[in-house]
Order: sequence, then structure tokens, then C-alpha cells
Amino acid sequence: MAAPRQLSTEYLILRKTPYSETSLVVAGISPELGQLHFLASGARRISRRHVPSVDVFRLFRVEFREGKTDLHRWQSADLVQSYGGVARDMGHFETAAWLARFALDNVMDGIAHPRFFRAMLVALERLSAPEGTVSSVTPEAVRCAAIVGAGLVFVEENGTLPEYLDSPRSAAQTRQLLSMAMGEAAPPPLTDENWTQLRTWLTALLIQAECRVPDRG
Repeated sequence: MAAPRQLSTEYLILRKTPYSETSLVVAGISPELGQLHFLASGARRISRRHVPSVDVFRLFRVEFREGKTDLHRWQSADLVQSYGGVARDMGHFETAAWLARFALDNVMDGIAHPRFFRAMLVALERLSAPEGTVSSVTPEAVRCAAIVGAGLVFVEENGTLPEYLDSPRSAAQTRQLLSMAMGEAAPPPLTDENWTQLRTWLTALLIQAECRVPDRG
């Protein structure tokens, strides 16, 4: 019988559920290990020396030993980045919540999604930035770009993104959006109407790829 593996990974928390008076069960994603769940003992405890840091839209570096169930206990969890700035704007927060639901509905345990993980971090970084710091696009465009970018990368990484061989223009536009999603380029200065059309196009791609699509956020 193989010994349990000792694992270390980046971990983006996307949902938290109270467990007992002092603990949380958290759900999130890892680039190499897919969806992961942890019992964060004592994460709700507040004292002079302890301020809870375990929260949604926070990136951690976690170390844990693989267990017999899918609910793990981390041995260490170091905060790398907080995207709590999404709460400054209700629309941005709702978009981040949509992305969280999409990720948890579609990323499976044990299935690596490194590009989608990166796209999620880029989307949250833009959503948490102060207004006006993301290129010259409007707040609504920032929200649509976050969803279009992350969703498009998910479809691409799953191998179900059309190649648009008969339309070089569509292929070039798709490559531009993928570069945007990965943080290699800024969101293009499109109108809000253009971004809404792109989101409708993305929804059709996700449905075609048999993804679970949350209600519109």
C-alpha cells in the first residue's frame, strides 16, 4: 500500500462554510490538483494574537498530507495574495462570486487546470484593482472581460475551443482574448455592448462544451 503523499500547492479559496464554533470548511482550486477541500481548524477564532486570515478570494500556499477522504487538513497555509478589493464594488463582487461558482461547478478533483487557475488570478486582480486602473475600460467592461477571459481559457484548456480555421479574423480575436485572460495583454477598449455580445458568445461555447453555467452574475 502506497504511503500518503506530502503535497504543496497554491490554493485559491472560493467558498467557506462554518464548521463548529472555531473552524471552517473551505473549497477552492489548485493549478495542479484541481478542486480541493480543507478543514481549517481554528480559522474562525478571534483573539489578541489571532486575526482570521482564511477567507474567500485569497490565495495561499498550502502543505498537506494526502488523506483517505477528499476533506484534507493542511499542515501549513501561508497567505500569498488577497483579492478582497473586489468588495469595493458590488458589481465586481458579484462577478467574482460568479467566477467562484463556475470554478467549483466545473473543476474536478485531481484534474489539473493550470491555465484556468492563472486566468482566475488575473480576473480577480483586475476586479480588485481600484476603479480606473485597468486600462481605459469601463467598470462593466472589466466585469465582462473577467468572465469572458476565464471562461474562454477553461474551454481552451478542455480542448473544446473552436479553431475558426475558416475565419482568420475570428481566430485572431480569440487569441487576443486569450492573451488578455492570461495577463499578457490589457482588455481591448471595446464598448459595453461589444463586451455583452462577447459574454453571450462565451455562454454558447460553455453550453456546447457541456459546462455548468451559473445564473448570470
